[in-house]
Amino acid sequence: MKFSNTPFRNVLTTIFLLICIQFNITATTVDLNWTTSTDNIGVVDYRVYNNDVLFLSSVGGNVTTYPITSLSPNTEYNVTIRGIDDQGNESDNSNVQTFFTTPSTNFFTLQHIKGSDDSVITGFVDGYTNVASNFTTFNVSATTGTTIGSATLTLTGALSISKTENGSPYALFGDNGKGDFYDGEDLTVGSYTLTVTAFSDKNGTGTQLGQDIINFTVTANTTDTEAPTKPTNFIANDITATTANLSWTASTDNVGIASYKIYNSGSLIATSIGTETTHNLTGLTAPTSYSLAIKAFDTSGKISNASNTQSFTTSIPDTTAPSIPTNLAASNVTATSVDLNWTTSTDNIGVVDYRVYNNDVLFLSSVGGNVTTYPITSLSPNTEYNVTIRGIDDQGNESDNSNYQDFTTLEATNSISVTGDLNQYHKTTLTFDALSLSEVPATYLNYRM
Repeated sequence: MKFSNTPFRNVLTTIFLLICIQFNITATTVDLNWTTSTDNIGVVDYRVYNNDVLFLSSVGGNVTTYPITSLSPNTEYNVTIRGIDDQGNESDNSNVQTFFTTPSTNFFTLQHIKGSDDSVITGFVDGYTNVASNFTTFNVSATTGTTIGSATLTLTGALSISKTENGSPYALFGDNGKGDFYDGEDLTVGSYTLTVTAFSDKNGTGTQLGQDIINFTVTANTTDTEAPTKPTNFIANDITATTANLSWTASTDNVGIASYKIYNSGSLIATSIGTETTHNLTGLTAPTSYSLAIKAFDTSGKISNASNTQSFTTSIPDTTAPSIPTNLAASNVTATSVDLNWTTSTDNIGVVDYRVYNNDVLFLSSVGGNVTTYPITSLSPNTEYNVTIRGIDDQGNESDNSNYQDFTTLEATNSISVTGDLNQYHKTTLTFDALSLSEVPATYLNYRM
């Protein structure tokens, strides 16, 4: 048994000017700063306590500043620190520092909603301006990953409203309690502040989780009587059996374009395709004649005159497979590779690829459509192959098999490398790959030079 000659210490770390200060407070972080403890041997660590409960067991002994993270937003903290020496002796508490973390920002996604059809008019952000006639309701959705029991909504300004919604993820003005929208009263002209506060429990109780404050302005309503200009340069191309690519020059409007709609012989066939000036129209019927035009809609619902007309007939689906590739031959066979060559397939539209099969099992799914020679690698040595190829068109139609080409790869060769000058009579180094002992009789296991 060994005994240490270090004297036993139970001297507590003493507090000398152990003054704790907090700064740089955010919703989830705070920086702590303090004056060091002193000890008869030495301070090796500090611990942080909140409400006298251990919060951080170790922040290091050579620091007097420490950033604390992962705090809860809008929460009161009462922290102290204690110095620790190398025997685990712990000082008394420093002074108590009380602080509140700030409310979380961007805790919600806010949207301006048109109640008559539940459509989103626009995102709702600080500084938003809108005319009174469109302002019916807005949606408040909790940010993904948050657990909200309820949210209070307080609207202050020319018109003041307060309410509480239970249940994440939504809380909104202008609903029937079941998450459905309806048109509420238009807000009067003026400046407003919407305060949305999240709570952990129902009915606005429990821990306050976060808060968003949105300032917005409602302006006077002016009636829009001007329809958009009609779209121009309407073109339909790349017609297939079921699709067509459309493009046009944008309409203009005094308020703004909300969407374009597509008509066939005067009947609506595609709604709300957005404000882009290109569209891939799908779901057409083959073979069918179409006479298409585009109309623009503004944000007030005004409709433009129709664009120029584009007439076309969708094509008959291609079901014709390419012809059979011919004259398949194999050359330059090695232990792991072979070169294939063949005479091309033909097709009513065009051959876009070839596939290689071995024993009628797909071996290579694509070798390209503009080749008649292809090197196949990574084959197995001393193995028999029975290959055929098939032509593929752009509709995926596949030809029948070409002729079959049988070949057997060569046996693997063994390599020998020599280090040294064989023209001189002296010791040299010979390196080689020996054959497997399981494949060679024992009488052959002699090597000579």
